Amino acid sequence: MPIPERRYSKRSPRKRRASLILELKRQPCLVLDYSNDGFRVRGAFQLRRGKAGSKQEGEVGLETV
Repeated sequence: MPIPERRYSKRSPRKRRASLILELKRQPCLVLDYSNDGFRVRGAFQLRRGKAGSKQEGEVGLETV
């Protein structure tokens, strides 16, 4: 996924522990930064984007490894 040259909203750094619920399981993660448009997290799991044209378009889901 290409990184845009210019962001529309400013990101604010924040390192805070959090959890994501993925496939009914709580996954610990770290919030790296956030903006009005979303946030970036780091965790011990892999995610994949929903496919274009599907109900999951633009969503992120757990990738089975």
